[in-house]
Amino acid sequence: MDLGGVVLLRLGVLTPSRAYVRRGLSSCHRTTGFDIKRSVQKHYKSWLSFDAAMAAAVVTSCTLHSYATYRYGGRDVMDSQIPFACRNVRSDATITENVTQSLSREGIVVLELDDAVLNASELKSARQDVTAARHLLVTTGNDSNVRQDKVVRVNSTVILDEEKEGLTGVGLMFCVDLLRGVTHSLLEHGYIESHTHLVPRHVQLAEYGGDDGEHYVSHLDACLTSVWEMGLQSYMQSRDARGRVLTCILYLNPSDWDVETSGGALSYQHVGGADADADASTWTSISPRGGTMVIFDSRRIVHRVEPCYSTRHALTCWIMGQVDDV
Repeated sequence: MDLGGVVLLRLGVLTPSRAYVRRGLSSCHRTTGFDIKRSVQKHYKSWLSFDAAMAAAVVTSCTLHSYATYRYGGRDVMDSQIPFACRNVRSDATITENVTQSLSREGIVVLELDDAVLNASELKSARQDVTAARHLLVTTGNDSNVRQDKVVRVNSTVILDEEKEGLTGVGLMFCVDLLRGVTHSLLEHGYIESHTHLVPRHVQLAEYGGDDGEHYVSHLDACLTSVWEMGLQSYMQSRDARGRVLTCILYLNPSDWDVETSGGALSYQHVGGADADADASTWTSISPRGGTMVIFDSRRIVHRVEPCYSTRHALTCWIMGQVDDV
């Protein structure tokens, strides 16, 4: 072995194969400097090829995982329409200039009692469809200490949840289209608190059972947490929630719902108000009577569902959009 080869071996740059070692270094005298250089190049080339392949595999795997996470976390964004495509005659008749101004001023507006958006026959039809769809309801996967409702995603054609599928009844279809038309109606009356809206094709049907005081703790519908606090994966999974600017709820319970006996009120307060453990006087409660519609700013209104002692149903559409920083 020439001096260059000895130096390479001593420095650990060249690692002899086992067969090469078994033959002993005595045989190395026949190896030229050129052979050693070629061996080194071959050795490192093979390792570089392996490392490159592994790096490519890791990058590809991470990319596919990230894309799947991003896509699943943004399925409403990726399956949505502009408000004009969702315009609805009934929504236009329901959402007036006064309703729009109240929403802009207070961050929330409630249409109930004489202003309820469903008449008796429409509510009855929707409730029958809800009963027919109950077998499709599934738990949300959230911590049971946070919420205990069961949900299914609904559009005006089919009820969807993963592999489960069934037809939506006419009554429920009417309600879905009514909710999805709200944004266009608000914009027609000059709503400017948010812009560049997208309306998901699917809305959520939720059921709270009345046996164990099922409820949902205080929360915002919009996710305002930064990526640094959440971590990248959780941040990507919350893509839909990060884009929410308006929440539209339509209650499909009996029109004579009594919160004193059945519970299930929607309680709310504005961001910056007292926390969830504060005196009840800091919260405003809304009865989830059938036909009642509630619209609020997803980024400003902290809300919770009080314990339910009767089965409670709500249809919810989350509108996505952008808000200009002040």
